[in-house]
Amino acid sequence: MKKRTSGKAIASLILGMIFPFAVSNILFGVPSFNKTISFTLMLSPFAGVLLGHMAKVRIRRAKGEIRGLAIARAGLALSYAGIVLFATAWLIPFDRFPYGANESSAVGSLRTLNAALGQYGRANPTQGFPRSLEELKAKTPNEEHPLTIDSTLASGEKAGYRFTYVPKSIENSGKLDGYEVFADPIAPGRSGVHHFFMDQTSSIRVTHDRPANAQSPLLQ
Repeated sequence: MKKRTSGKAIASLILGMIFPFAVSNILFGVPSFNKTISFTLMLSPFAGVLLGHMAKVRIRRAKGEIRGLAIARAGLALSYAGIVLFATAWLIPFDRFPYGANESSAVGSLRTLNAALGQYGRANPTQGFPRSLEELKAKTPNEEHPLTIDSTLASGEKAGYRFTYVPKSIENSGKLDGYEVFADPIAPGRSGVHHFFMDQTSSIRVTHDRPANAQSPLLQ
């Protein structure tokens, strides 16, 4: 009689192997799976451990009639490693992730822009806000002034994010009395996953996987 291989052992191995792909997609934007599916599959090692132990018990009780003990052990090893990584992920601060630092920097840059734009508008009551971010750029490397921003931010790209500044004349008086700033990841899924928006109200809004606007949820 031909020995059969334990299906639970095979399933345990597959579940243990799936976990790294799910994590890589979430952290680095590898297009292996949809993001929602990836988060779901991050739970795969827990199922892998359960099936691995069930397979070992079944194989031992079968007394040689069922194969797959080595497969079950491999599945358990991968699944337990996945659980350790899963638990560790909850202990790592958000800004330690590859795109987390970029997103924190983007929010900080928006707040810097908010302060500089506000100061500029008050200092130039006739014109209002600047026509471009270049007008806020420091003229010398050592210049420190509330009206200025660094040359990198003035260029519109910084720390993996692209900043698009749109001045507006809300009252159609010719004066630039409003503005919108869009902060979007240069490489979505790799340099960042969240999109940010800010206007003259100083409120920062955020969305996931699509550009933010004035109707997007407020950043908490």
